Amino acid sequence: MLSLTGVIIATSAPALALQGGEDASTLPVLIDKRFGNRGHLDVHLQFSTPIVAKFVESTGVTLGVNYSITDWLAVGALGGFFGGGETDIVEPVRLNQSGGTAPLTDLYRMVWVAGADVTFTPLYGRISFASEYNPAFDVFGFVGGGAMGTERQLAGETETTDTTFYGNLGFGFRFHILDFLAIRTEYRQFIYPDPDIPQSERAGRDEPDGGSAPPSSFRSACSSGSFETTGARSFHREDQVSCDDDRHRARAMRDRVCPRGRRAPGRSQRARPADRCRSGDR
Repeated sequence: MLSLTGVIIATSAPALALQGGEDASTLPVLIDKRFGNRGHLDVHLQFSTPIVAKFVESTGVTLGVNYSITDWLAVGALGGFFGGGETDIVEPVRLNQSGGTAPLTDLYRMVWVAGADVTFTPLYGRISFASEYNPAFDVFGFVGGGAMGTERQLAGETETTDTTFYGNLGFGFRFHILDFLAIRTEYRQFIYPDPDIPQSERAGRDEPDGGSAPPSSFRSACSSGSFETTGARSFHREDQVSCDDDRHRARAMRDRVCPRGRRAPGRSQRARPADRCRSGDR
């Protein structure tokens, strides 16, 4: 899932100035940095909304805490809850399914997350105005993972839940307003496994010959375009029924034309109905 997050951060960072006698190896790249991060605890509240939502969407709020080990490295924890549901594109597919559950992947949406992140801040800058107020900004990236609760909607009413693991990564931009307040926006991508459709939910999707399709066929069909592949299977079933109806009509016509006990030749002879009866008398 891709999300855009607006964040408010509570932080405090005193300026660093040279006092004389400092060890050059311990000095930061920038001296007199107004908003330093080392040794500070940041609390951030996030509002998350999806950017790319194919079949499901999750919008929610997360709360995180970061501790900066250095000016450019921080570790932290993140947790949150999400609400949402299926997008409008799923309903037309579900209406064409006998069991009410479309054989599609990517139908599990996030419900809650709890994990840890490592944040890197390689860039720091300052916007200089002709005034005493000089706001600063930094660019950061992060990577992490943890546990996640997922949910899938069945037939528009029943829901099934699952707990799995996830990984996330992203980058962001933080704009420092005051010594204790900053605004941050970030791009975060959640990566988590999509469970296979249970065998019990494939009961109404057997192949025309009576055998059930293997799980891999459902997976490959979804990855190659679920709408086209599912539609092709539906037409295949309809063609099968149509052929059966043609055979029934041909058999009924033959019985009406030929008296009982007379056998007509096969279709390969292409005989007319009257010829079939005469050839059957021989």
